[in-house]
Amino acid sequence: MFDLLQKCLARNEYPTPPDKYTPGTPLPMFELFQGRIPEEPGCALLNIDHDSQRLHAFALFHDSDIFSDTTADNQHSWELGDTFELFFRLPNHEDYYEIHSTPNNHRLQLHFEDYRTRQDAPVETHLCDLNASIFNTIDRMNCLWYSQIVIPFYALGTDKLDGMAFSLQRFNRNHRWREKYEISSTQLYPETHSGHTPYAWHVIPHSH
Repeated sequence: MFDLLQKCLARNEYPTPPDKYTPGTPLPMFELFQGRIPEEPGCALLNIDHDSQRLHAFALFHDSDIFSDTTADNQHSWELGDTFELFFRLPNHEDYYEIHSTPNNHRLQLHFEDYRTRQDAPVETHLCDLNASIFNTIDRMNCLWYSQIVIPFYALGTDKLDGMAFSLQRFNRNHRWREKYEISSTQLYPETHSGHTPYAWHVIPHSH
């Protein structure tokens, strides 16, 4: 899958993100607040492997300052450095999940009952365990960060993922930038400027 992401980065093209998504399709990322091309581009994709019974999210990022100051799982990873983020909501659900991967191999796993009330309680009250695995490779010579999130179907309680909504996002921090960070996503959010909007995510269509 990373070869598809390498080609996506090399093309440097930014078509309108699809509402309906075919698993395994690489998507470029857009800056979250204005929808422009990010300072440091990235591409990501979601894949469903029914043979291994796992959900896979892959990402490849240009990154001139790859780091994370996390020291354990379930810390505020987005405040502590670079983060690859998978948001998804299962079919016919209002609740949704947010899974983070950091370049130094720490996870954050969150479960929200409703996007409208997610900020009513501290993040720690939303911690969950989907038995997610993460894999990260850093190529500092070429300023590249490869990241993967893997979630087993048994942790989701289903292998019926047609109709699932998702978004792949990135929190990119850089010590040398004045603003210090940039958020990007495979989807555009012109009105909310927030990735916590499941109704605007990509959707995997029902197969016929």
